[in-house]
Amino acid sequence: MKKDNVRNTTMFQIFQYIKQHIFFVLLSVIFAAISVVLTLYVPILIGNAVDYMVAPGNVEFPQIMFYLKKILICIAFTGLAQ
Repeated sequence: MKKDNVRNTTMFQIFQYIKQHIFFVLLSVIFAAISVVLTLYVPILIGNAVDYMVAPGNVEFPQIMFYLKKILICIAFTGLAQ
């Protein structure tokens, strides 16, 4: 019982310190979410690009370039978000 009270007091103190900077905390959480989403989206794009490499001599380069451009954009935004 006493341990819960100490935890609550500690959390209350932490929130008191954070309260002044709530805008930056929320901004940090938003940027972290953007970074995670884009980081998980890049392998999906790579898989889609690989699907256009059917066989030797049967590669659809325009589609692959389309996905490579999307990958580069996602990487750039991920870097900015981080």
